[in-house]
Amino acid sequence: MSESDTLAIQAYRAPSGARFLMWYWSVHPRKVLRMYASYAQAFGEMFSIIFLLKTLFAPWKSIRDAYPTKGFDISAILETWTLNVTARSIGCIIRIVAIVVGVILQVIVLGFFVAYLTLWFAFPFLILALIPLSVLPLL
Repeated sequence: MSESDTLAIQAYRAPSGARFLMWYWSVHPRKVLRMYASYAQAFGEMFSIIFLLKTLFAPWKSIRDAYPTKGFDISAILETWTLNVTARSIGCIIRIVAIVVGVILQVIVLGFFVAYLTLWFAFPFLILALIPLSVLPLL
């Protein structure tokens, strides 16, 4: 049984007001954090930034040509070199774009969850602050 399940069981044994407070301040935020961890892990696996950095200059789709072994044909050597550099350049560009997209998505997901939790924790105080404003028109 996980810690959150134990907290949930303890919360249901408490009086209803205490159950709500336990759920609002403990159970639900933990659930939201677990959801964030799942999303972050999923995007991390989709974009695998560490792997992309390790293979940044690897040829795209392993396209490469072997250099000539017999003789000294400068045009064949330059042709092979051009193909290899082009394949590595294309691979580098595509991997950099994938890294940037992956980082942007991770930042967006983090920002969304931070904003959600901030609003979640601030909402009761916001309601308490707005109560006097709702009573003023009645006076």
